[in-house]
Amino acid sequence: MAQTEATAHESDENIYRRIGQLTRTLHDALRELGYERELMDARDNLPGARDRLAYIARVTGEAAEKVLNAVDRARTVQQELTEQADSLRNRWQAVAAYALRPASSWWTRPASSSPGSAARQTEPTRY
Repeated sequence: MAQTEATAHESDENIYRRIGQLTRTLHDALRELGYERELMDARDNLPGARDRLAYIARVTGEAAEKVLNAVDRARTVQQELTEQADSLRNRWQAVAAYALRPASSWWTRPASSSPGSAARQTEPTRY
């Protein structure tokens, strides 16, 4: 078991050494090609880019909150309008039902108990 751990430890050291060598080779190649300065500039610009991205994320979040709040307000207004429209539709239906009654029921005056009401019952009266 101790031998297996020692072999694993040596294997890990070899991997780290090899990664270090590859990193050094890459770094040297980039310097020879002239990319070292560009990489340093990119590294220096990363904090600025992070700040700009954080600003964009914050502004986007604020805009999303405004939209969601507007949707909630619009939903309330829409519900009120729906209730008012239902009420108006019911009133118009009542008017239409009244207008579509047979002519004899709305052209004649209802019978009353006052004197002379018999004469009025026989003659239709227009309103």
